[in-house]
Amino acid sequence: MPRVLPKSKTSIITPDTLPSNAFQILSICSGKGGVGKTMTTVNLSVVLAKAGWRITILDGDLGLASIKLMLPLFPKAHLGQWLAGKCQFMKLVTSSDYGFKIISAPPMEFQLHELTNIQQTRLASLFNMIENTSDLLIIDNGAGISKNVMGWSHMSNRLLLVTTPDPTAMMSAYATIKAYTTRLIPSSIGIIVNQVRNIDEAFDTYKRLNEAIIKYLGIDANWLGYFTNCRDFRQAIKDRVPPVTLRPNSTFSRNVRKTTAHVSRWLLDENVPMFQEKSYIRIKKALSELELMDPVVQ
Repeated sequence: MPRVLPKSKTSIITPDTLPSNAFQILSICSGKGGVGKTMTTVNLSVVLAKAGWRITILDGDLGLASIKLMLPLFPKAHLGQWLAGKCQFMKLVTSSDYGFKIISAPPMEFQLHELTNIQQTRLASLFNMIENTSDLLIIDNGAGISKNVMGWSHMSNRLLLVTTPDPTAMMSAYATIKAYTTRLIPSSIGIIVNQVRNIDEAFDTYKRLNEAIIKYLGIDANWLGYFTNCRDFRQAIKDRVPPVTLRPNSTFSRNVRKTTAHVSRWLLDENVPMFQEKSYIRIKKALSELELMDPVVQ
């Protein structure tokens, strides 16, 4: 019988609360750069890993590799070398000091829809290996709505969008969801609002954005929480330490833990259908459909 934790507002729900295989793939996206997407990825992973989740982060920002800029990592290999058959899984995956693993992006950008059949098979087998060793794969996407972003998102069970109250960020966030939903029907979409003063500003931002999503796209996005402005962000980047661990008792860190609790319940929500097919099949299918998509605005 699985261990069931109390579903309080601040408790992190662990994968063993469901009897079925809980592995999922989560894409974290943003309409524009600078809204805190990678910071969100890292901080969520720190808290989830501390709660017992087996987390693997795939740096999907091909060509920029932004994840390793925030952490003291020295990867021995990157995704490009895996696709070329030049490294093994154990060499590709880098363990962090915070309990999760990372797969680094290649230094040169490539397009997912241009992968050869052999490379597609290599990518599919990689996801299958991750499924066998993790509870959750988080893909940290690049900003915008390129084919790569659409490709990674299509491989995922859920889409988490990070935005801010800035009008341009909200417009870009809406455009991202519109581009995604016109091609795909996601299982579930969640929104985190970053860089806010308080919960009132955060929820007002979510409400206005979600009203447009419901009205014009017919989708009700989930409210997952918010992050206040992080005063220690520059210091955290300089020290290559996740902000949530640099000042664990700060208002920002408390927000991170509460929001991560919402995210964990969302990931294990039994009311949302989970894909039962193996990751290998999902990735091959996503890559096949990606080739047929019209060009996406960068």
